[in-house]
Amino acid sequence: MTPIAAAAHRPPMRISPTIRTSVVVLLLALASACGGDDDGPGGGGSGDAGPPDSGEPTCRGVADSCDLFAGHCEDQDGCFPDGECSGVPRSCSAIFTPGECGGMDGCDWSDGRCSGFPAACSTKVGEGSCAFQLDCVWTDGCQGRPLDCDFRATESECLRAEGCRWE
Repeated sequence: MTPIAAAAHRPPMRISPTIRTSVVVLLLALASACGGDDDGPGGGGSGDAGPPDSGEPTCRGVADSCDLFAGHCEDQDGCFPDGECSGVPRSCSAIFTPGECGGMDGCDWSDGRCSGFPAACSTKVGEGSCAFQLDCVWTDGCQGRPLDCDFRATESECLRAEGCRWE
């Protein structure tokens, strides 16, 4: 008789009731910790972030991404302003006044004319320094990660965030 055939004729292994109960309790605890419910894999069902429905109002939803708030970044908690200076700065030789020449990073006024090599727009950090570099343009941006809706404890804090709702 082959080993496989011999194994088929063995009596079934018995598990003590204590071990069987422990395994069932462990599996139920794991299912509960993983959010197991009748909504399918992953639980939750609705797709909204937030705690399970306890009957108390809570903040739900998904806070809008920071990049949607360019120009008014501080309106979304967790976001901070971040812009970019771009363009091609005017050549120093194309500047004809001492005031404009002196304001251009990389240009110098001497002997009645402006000379030098202007700093690239991309080297300007901040709207003010970008504005002084003639022909450079500042574009507002917004970076960061908004605070998740389910971490907003009060109604006013929840409603202050775009994408969150109090229910």
